[in-house]
Amino acid sequence: MLEPTVREVNGYRSYSDEAVKLLLFVKRAQSLGITLREIKPLLTLATQGQKPCSHVKQIARNHLRESRGRFVSSRRFAISFARC
Repeated sequence: MLEPTVREVNGYRSYSDEAVKLLLFVKRAQSLGITLREIKPLLTLATQGQKPCSHVKQIARNHLRESRGRFVSSRRFAISFARC
């Protein structure tokens, strides 16, 4: 997702402000449970000048639904375990 960059004489890589913003966006999205597979099309839309807001909302709704499902399953398990 990041463009390759060259190493400076000291061995460090130097990235543009845009690359840093991109990396921060990706890491934040991953912290919310969004996969790189889901992030890539969003970045493609953004680089084409489109605002991927509706796509982001749909991904968020899907993750929320999945999260609720896991919570309900965990709760049912805890209740059945407490009855033992």
